[in-house]
Amino acid sequence: MKRIFINTILVVLSPSLAYSQSQSEDVPAKNTPSSARHVLVRMKPLFSPRAASALTREDENPKQADAADEPRSGFGFLAGYRFIDIADHTFRHDTHVDDGFLPRANQPGSAGTTELKTTHWALFGTGYLQKFSAVSLTFDAGLLVGINTEPRPGHSSFRKKNENDSRPDAQGAFIYSKPTYGLYSAVGFTYDVKKISLGAEGQLSVVSIESGWDRWGEDQAQSSVTQTVPSVGPKIGFLLDSKVRLEGSVQIGRSVHFGIALRCTF
Repeated sequence: MKRIFINTILVVLSPSLAYSQSQSEDVPAKNTPSSARHVLVRMKPLFSPRAASALTREDENPKQADAADEPRSGFGFLAGYRFIDIADHTFRHDTHVDDGFLPRANQPGSAGTTELKTTHWALFGTGYLQKFSAVSLTFDAGLLVGINTEPRPGHSSFRKKNENDSRPDAQGAFIYSKPTYGLYSAVGFTYDVKKISLGAEGQLSVVSIESGWDRWGEDQAQSSVTQTVPSVGPKIGFLLDSKVRLEGSVQIGRSVHFGIALRCTF
């Protein structure tokens, strides 16, 4: 408390001290602020260590605070979400061998069909950001993990009960199609204006889609397909600090999809 009281008194009196010093040395009044800083710097030993350290940094490098807010170049990691509109897939499901008692169980496609068009993915990856004055280039690669949005038991176009099964849901047989895993890559550039960045990005995703049977809360695969999805579109970012940037993009390929990610640069 004693130190805080002394610091407060010094801050209040420093302009007066500076003014007295400038008068005694015949320094013009317009130089008074500089004289005040000179007095404060000479009195640094009386300040707390933290306050004295901050004053020293500001006195030695007045642009340091601004530089701390500048985005930095380097490697980092990405974490986010991707919505990808893939080409329409219709899967024909046979009846599971354990459900051979169902009607038409031995006929191909007897369990019905599922359709998958829109897919949701979690993104985990690495990237490199290169800063050139107001322009930034990004190079990214990562892993896509499919997000299954339909709860069990499903009643959608991509998770539903067998068409040849009339039993209640609790005893029924179900079929599904879902996104599983994929690879992601992107190249982009942005123009930075303070904390906002605007630009464009091209993406290439290779995704795997699986179909099969929903057996009592567990999925058993019957078949899978792989699709390559190229796209390009605008990109926007918001600088949270020198290491962290929140980025969003809208991509146009076969159709429109979008994504959002948090970029952390080391």
